[in-house]
Amino acid sequence: MHDSRNDMAQRTAAPAWRPAGALLTQGDLEIAQLGLVSGEDAVNYFTTATKDAPVKFVHLVPANTGMDFKPYSLDVVSSGVALSCGNYFTMSQSGLVHCVLHKDS
Repeated sequence: MHDSRNDMAQRTAAPAWRPAGALLTQGDLEIAQLGLVSGEDAVNYFTTATKDAPVKFVHLVPANTGMDFKPYSLDVVSSGVALSCGNYFTMSQSGLVHCVLHKDS
């Protein structure tokens, strides 16, 4: 049986941001290979990344911190998860943008 790169990534431990069975995009794979999981990881990556770096931006959502209020704790997520949440952040070398999707009533 031949395993593609995406199939192999699917079998690794699924981070909290990727629901079981969700397919990864090429960008998601690159982010996973770099080990970007938290907002702090993303900041560290972008402060040292060059213009030729493979990852140009990441999506983040507020981390599940339980009852502790930690507004600056963010988790890196796939673009599909970010869009389905409707309340997410996008980080690049240029900065951080808070995005909120509104549904028409």
